[in-house]
Amino acid sequence: MSNKPLRLLALSMGGTAIALGAAKLALPASVALAGGGPGEVATVTVALTLAWPLFGLFSGLLFDRHSRVRMVLATQLGLLALVALTVVSVEAGIAGTLLLAGIGLLVGCCDVLADTATQTLVPEVAAGHDPGAANGWVQGARSVGITLIGPALGTALLDWHGAAPYGAAALALLLAFAATLGLPRRAAPARDGQRGLAAALDGIRAIFRSRPLRGMTLLLTGMILGWAAWPTIMVSYAVDPQGLGLGADGLALLMTALGLGSLGGALSAAWLRRRLGERRALMLDPCGITLFLAVPALGAGPWLIGLSAFVAGFGAIVWSVVVAAYFQATVPAQRLGRVATAYRWLGWAAYPAGAALAGAAAEWLGYRAAFGLFAGWCGIVLTSFFWMLPRDVSSAVPAAAR
Repeated sequence: MSNKPLRLLALSMGGTAIALGAAKLALPASVALAGGGPGEVATVTVALTLAWPLFGLFSGLLFDRHSRVRMVLATQLGLLALVALTVVSVEAGIAGTLLLAGIGLLVGCCDVLADTATQTLVPEVAAGHDPGAANGWVQGARSVGITLIGPALGTALLDWHGAAPYGAAALALLLAFAATLGLPRRAAPARDGQRGLAAALDGIRAIFRSRPLRGMTLLLTGMILGWAAWPTIMVSYAVDPQGLGLGADGLALLMTALGLGSLGGALSAAWLRRRLGERRALMLDPCGITLFLAVPALGAGPWLIGLSAFVAGFGAIVWSVVVAAYFQATVPAQRLGRVATAYRWLGWAAYPAGAALAGAAAEWLGYRAAFGLFAGWCGIVLTSFFWMLPRDVSSAVPAAAR
């Protein structure tokens, strides 16, 4: 990665993701350490997930209306303030469930903004660079930080002191902030005359006017049901003596395999995009999530489940990189934030439903049958891939650079 601004962006997004990963693990843990029950822990956990449905569409509008680098700086400063508030409240013994849930909602909003930054800033800092490789570095830094390094760091530090994960998050944020300060700053994108809710909804209209974007969004929505089902069922299946009986450490290793797969996918995405073409590279994700769910449904042991997790993580990050590059190449700069967030908003809206259905299925049908049910669903999604995405899906000259 010879492009210095691109290195700084990857460092900025990676540091922010580590802070988010540590904070999102530590907030529910802080409730538990304070004596809160499962219901109180769940309240904070749910609050962390509410930002996308409540705020997601408007985050794209913010990045289309203001300087994107300044938006990242504001996000990092806001997250740093939330981390400091959490440390003070925990140390003072006033970190009640409602306060931590409120902080969790705002942390979730910062996560949405950071995610939007990874979609919209690459064209500004990686002009002339291979879009697949550029998105691979930035998406990979975010994915590994938020799914692997941040949670692992938070888990390790919780055993030492309840506030230690927040200290690590603050250090990661300071490093990320310093990297963001080194990014070239451009003026805000030209405005298109739309305002308010109509402007926020413009991204949805743009997606449904384009067959490739519509297909990618509908496929993402279908796959999200499977991505919601796997952790919902696996958390209990992995530790239950009637399931895998691995305990918490074994579950952590399965999640590590998922994170390592994401890292491998990030490093390989650009090569696969060139070698296979965008349509075939995208197919890796529905194949991976189907395998991800089918392996435990067939009663396989931990090693094969870990391997399937690696494959699923690999395919998921390749999908993210290829989709990001496609959006950046086909969507004008002044609309990129809204279209990218509309895509994720529509797709991730299915996550709560997937988690609820998976929990109910596991309760009524048993673990393996529930895995099998969702594997069958993802098999249908994989089959629909062939008619939802046109054969000629390919990126043209980057529209965001025009």
